[in-house]
Amino acid sequence: MDTSETRISIVVDDTLPIRQAFELHQLLGIGVAEVRECFAARRPLLDEAVFGNNHLAVSRVLLGAADILADTQFSIHECVDEQAPSRENEIDLATLRQILAPQIPEPLRTRPIANLRAAQVIAEATRAALSELRATHPETFHVVGLADAGAPAPPYLMVGSAEGDARSGVDRWDLAASPYAVWGYDDHFGRSSNCTRTTVFSRWTATS
Repeated sequence: MDTSETRISIVVDDTLPIRQAFELHQLLGIGVAEVRECFAARRPLLDEAVFGNNHLAVSRVLLGAADILADTQFSIHECVDEQAPSRENEIDLATLRQILAPQIPEPLRTRPIANLRAAQVIAEATRAALSELRATHPETFHVVGLADAGAPAPPYLMVGSAEGDARSGVDRWDLAASPYAVWGYDDHFGRSSNCTRTTVFSRWTATS
């Protein structure tokens, strides 16, 4: 009997825009900073065994990550046992889909439900993140925004400053390229102990 383990690794060979980093953070359940570290170090963003009891869940994550990275240079590897990603075990997306057969069912779509407690938690996280930003970077801030990626997760803070725009050379209103895009997410939004992600109902709820 063949007891070898097949793993799928995804390695990114390109720079990562803020929006994609945030979408991967939501999909993988890891911090935005950790996502960026994987890209900077060229470490596998995903390395998952594909034929376990959680096959469907792993398949959705792998295909979801490939979809998010569609406009980015990345490679997919079929690794057996202790193999590391290499040119010899690189595969294309079509082969990945064949490996992950049968067809992955569509997730249940539900209507978002407003939650005043969650809104309060987000407001508190926003105030804390802005206070920290002003204390550590006393600059001339000209725009502050909350944005999301259209998924059931807290928003992320994007802030623009005259000094930051001058240093990075970005357009005044290009918040996604600002040095303070996704500011304080891991510390004040993503790790908030008052928010829990309820994937069954596809919404964020706040617990007391």
